[in-house]
Amino acid sequence: MSSKFLKVMFAVVMSMGLVGQSNAGIIYFQKGEVYSDGKDLWEYVGFFDLRNNDKKENKALNGLEAAMELFSVPGDKSEDFALSAFWEDVNASGVITEDEINEEKRLDALAGLLYADVNHKAWYDSFNSSPGLNIVLEDTLANVNGDANDAYEQGDFSAYVSDRAVLGFNINYVFKRTTQVPEPSTLALFALVLLGLGARKFKG
Repeated sequence: MSSKFLKVMFAVVMSMGLVGQSNAGIIYFQKGEVYSDGKDLWEYVGFFDLRNNDKKENKALNGLEAAMELFSVPGDKSEDFALSAFWEDVNASGVITEDEINEEKRLDALAGLLYADVNHKAWYDSFNSSPGLNIVLEDTLANVNGDANDAYEQGDFSAYVSDRAVLGFNINYVFKRTTQVPEPSTLALFALVLLGLGARKFKG
């Protein structure tokens, strides 16, 4: 294999390394990107803060019900959505970094938990009851009293409500079911093409 080809390959590998460095600390969830829960594929569509400042909209909504109110279009069903919530999301509203995700994974591993990008959990506040602010399953029973108007009342929970939470610290990330397969890196494809060309030249 020629020294010229080896130099080109070295440049490609170095470029890929630099790209990896430049991505350190980026927002972890990118709109339109596909993530997994270990079983299904989910496309990230956005986020909402547990702290909803509009008091007239206070309802007892679980994570999926809140996602339906905020992100659904006609024909959508609750099972089309999934959520993620993380203890380490503490920097700014809607922002979770790779460092925070890695810390979340580390803590989960110490606790013997199986980590997934989409963990089917949401932040909740509870109305005059324990546990207050907490991360619970996305489909937990929020309207404990079963009120017809879904009012947020004694004993209820909500993933989107004006109560004790502080803006920017209790973010619910929303995903929609997809069959799309994540695309491989363009640089990785470029490197494979160069390898193929080099192999052909070497054989010739």
